[in-house]
Amino acid sequence: MFKSIRTAVLSALIALGTVAGVSAPANAGDLRVYAGSGGIYFGFGDHYNRRDVRRNRHYNRGICRNRKAVRKAARRHGINRARVIRRNNRVVKVAGRRDGYRTVVTFANVRGCPRIR
Repeated sequence: MFKSIRTAVLSALIALGTVAGVSAPANAGDLRVYAGSGGIYFGFGDHYNRRDVRRNRHYNRGICRNRKAVRKAARRHGINRARVIRRNNRVVKVAGRRDGYRTVVTFANVRGCPRIR
């Protein structure tokens, strides 16, 4: 009895190994097993979470963040008490003081915050 079960299990493992070896080059994906508080999830292939892509689209587009514009105005352009006064989809305007006078610096709203005026 034990010998017949062992033979069946061994032949099943060989069959699964053969199928996995043949289909692996044809399929570029893989098998993923996730276990968590929500249960066990099995996934196949190179799927990605579309919610993460939608959430990070602005980051991938490369916009000028307020913090980066303020830091750049303070460090590279010598503006004290720098703050963002206007922002839209094209420009980020930072105002502050330089040499005792009010100053406004305009940055493009793209990656790297290049100075416009």
